[in-house]
Amino acid sequence: MSELYLLGIRHHGPGSARAVERALEHLKPDCVLIEGPPEATPLLSAQVVEGLTPPVALLAYAPQEPGLSLFWPYSEFSPEWRAMRYALSQGVSCELIDLPVTHTLALKAEKRAQEAQGEQEAQGEQEAQGEQEAQDEQRHPRLVWAQEMRADPLGYLATLAQEGALPEEDERLQLGDRWWERLIEGRGELSGEEALSFFGAVEEVMSVMRAELHELDELTGAHTEGEVSASLLKERLREASMRKLLKKHSKGKERVVVVCGAWHVPALRAKVKAGDDNALLKGLPKSKITCTWTPWSERRLSSDGYGAGLLEPAWGRYLWRYPEANERAERWLVDATRLLREGGFHVASAHAIEAARLATALSALRGSSGPELSDLLDALTSAFGLTEETALSKIKTRLISGIEVGAVPSEHLDHPLLRDVALNNKRFKLKQIEATKVTKLDLRKPLHQDKSAYLHRLKLLGLAWATPEQRFGTALASTAFESWSLSWAPEMVMRLIEAGGYGDSVEEASEARVTQLAQHGKGAYDPPAMSPKVTGVRGGLTLSALSELLSNTLKARLNGALPALLRALSDEAALSDELSELLDALPQLIWTHRYQQSEVGSGDVSLLPNVISQLLPRLFVALPEAAIYLSEEREQELISRISSLHRALMTSGDQAYLSPHRDEWKTCLTRVAERDHTSPQVSGLVTRLLFDQGWWGEGAVFQRARLSLSISDEPERCARWLEGFLSGGGLMLVYHERLRALIDRWVCSLTSEAFHALLPLLRRTFSAFSYDENRQLSEALQREALQYEALQYEALQHEALQPDALRSSEPQTGTAHSIAGRELSQEVTTALWRQLSWLGQPSASLSAEAEIDEAPHTPHTSHTPHMVFHHRGGEP
Repeated sequence: MSELYLLGIRHHGPGSARAVERALEHLKPDCVLIEGPPEATPLLSAQVVEGLTPPVALLAYAPQEPGLSLFWPYSEFSPEWRAMRYALSQGVSCELIDLPVTHTLALKAEKRAQEAQGEQEAQGEQEAQGEQEAQDEQRHPRLVWAQEMRADPLGYLATLAQEGALPEEDERLQLGDRWWERLIEGRGELSGEEALSFFGAVEEVMSVMRAELHELDELTGAHTEGEVSASLLKERLREASMRKLLKKHSKGKERVVVVCGAWHVPALRAKVKAGDDNALLKGLPKSKITCTWTPWSERRLSSDGYGAGLLEPAWGRYLWRYPEANERAERWLVDATRLLREGGFHVASAHAIEAARLATALSALRGSSGPELSDLLDALTSAFGLTEETALSKIKTRLISGIEVGAVPSEHLDHPLLRDVALNNKRFKLKQIEATKVTKLDLRKPLHQDKSAYLHRLKLLGLAWATPEQRFGTALASTAFESWSLSWAPEMVMRLIEAGGYGDSVEEASEARVTQLAQHGKGAYDPPAMSPKVTGVRGGLTLSALSELLSNTLKARLNGALPALLRALSDEAALSDELSELLDALPQLIWTHRYQQSEVGSGDVSLLPNVISQLLPRLFVALPEAAIYLSEEREQELISRISSLHRALMTSGDQAYLSPHRDEWKTCLTRVAERDHTSPQVSGLVTRLLFDQGWWGEGAVFQRARLSLSISDEPERCARWLEGFLSGGGLMLVYHERLRALIDRWVCSLTSEAFHALLPLLRRTFSAFSYDENRQLSEALQREALQYEALQYEALQHEALQPDALRSSEPQTGTAHSIAGRELSQEVTTALWRQLSWLGQPSASLSAEAEIDEAPHTPHTSHTPHMVFHHRGGEP
């Protein structure tokens, strides 16, 4: 009879991992059974495990079912990982036991199909179930305990241990983790006997909890219906399979050790007939599956894979590497200090020493055997005086949540597409890390051209690892530089495996997917989340989506997909008449054709000029009618699209096929600007485009501005026209004084209520100017103010030389004169009159309380006084 030892652990628990190692060293078993997918047992070879760098994960997926997969992640402190390494290093038999993945994925596929077919029925069943649960809760108050015990056994235990009321769900989860960490995971070194005693105590506690839960289920009937029954069925299937495999692999072995989740230990210890387990497992559906190793990350350990993971994987690494509490606290504070210094914070060594002392004192006050994470954070914040959230956020990311990503050698990746990606990453020196990294490419270099094509191919496969950084406009396509932002997530491996259905290499797979997208609007191996939400006239991709796809295909140098893509684009263009689609697609097509003509581009897209020439006239006819009576949101969308198309048409190089269309574009813009009911912001933008292009002179623009800024018109409509007119920048106000004066008079004509209502809009308009534009505009206004004051000063001196005028305008003592908005005393006014040194200006009548709004007309200057001086009886 074999000796059986059940080691109940918590997945990703550093204390559990340490206890497992000590127990294995003490027991020296000849067979180690580990909870995990049985089909992955062949992957547990000494060479493979030694070549892996945790965190890594076992991945099981169904090749014929995209998106159907399961992960079993492991870190360096996962008890299962330590048990694997021990067994393989000692040459001991090592097997994985659990419900075979072939059944698990098949059941998951059936559930997915049922949910897709009967969503309404499922909704009705859920409502009925909710009513039933409410009734059960009223009849059996202990049902709440059963639900919470099953959802989070640790949180339930922690609540009982602390004799407190049940907290909120999030607080309970955190309470359970903290309690378990203090009791188990934070333990120091153990002897073999102590480790076995520890596992015996865990088994006893779990046995009592499962017995109580079974009693509650029997009492409330929760085991017969609802979601609880589904989870119970899955649990029973798993435990029946574990017992079956345990009996199979323990035959002929003297000492067998099982490493599994603590919750399952009582079920594996129970005496159950083999016939009952076989009957339960009989008739389960099967699905063809494949297993492989894949890199994982610390950040995903707590949320993906097993639900019973540590909330802070990086902190778990400290718990594993430094068993003694004070040593762990000192090491963590040293790393935090180094991290702060790298971030530019001035932190002295004395601060770290004081933080270590404070953390020890806090742990003593809170009744802990040594500093815990909460003690270290409080001490760090207090001793270092951290008030910036960015500093704490960086520490929490690097030293608590973790950013480390594991690695799997390419020769151990059991998928051709994964191997091809690994080889390309090695060639281009790209590292799969979660932290965002920016890489810049110079497309004049052959290696960078290949790297750019590779990243575009991954993007076309739906892999969100590399994202091109957006720049102003679409002219980035025609430049010789690219900038990419890279951020890897472990689940992207699953997307690569799904995309493996298109081909065994990145080039082959991306070319096949582009062809299918062009022909059918979706890929055969795309998960439902990647399906397009909007379809074109043909039922496939829309015109704008096809245009973007063509641009990316050229950049990816996938010439084999161009024929199908160009045919789809031509067919969609012949039928599409949606204005928004035309406005989105045409700029992209124009830039794409120009990009193709550059040295970087490749592929024959000679059909594009015909497609563009076919679409532009339709847009020119539809745009004037579509620009009237728009809401503010639709108006913003339209002016953005018009600006993009104008920039593409006017700056697209010497492409001859666009020459006749530019004249048509001028006619179209003129019609938009001259229509009475055109939305004001669109009208303002179009007026500005006509002027910038030289199609309208200053006089025509001035007349249009006078009409649009009429005092009789609604102030809000005038402000929106002005926002569109100035959206191209503020240099127009610098160099065109008449327009500046016109805008000045309109602003000055506003009532106080209207001005305050429009002030946010006016601020938004003028704040969009660049620093240089604001500086030049300010200098122009200052020059204008000085000219105006000089004119008034000359008029004042001229008046002082005329005795009759002097007698008629000389104020009484203490009476103020208002000149250019400034109140001047009699003494100042008289002093100015007496400093006269020249003549030549027409006279101006001054009297008390008078206001000079404009200087006398002069033949040699023009000015706009209101912008600076139009204030009655006050300072400018």
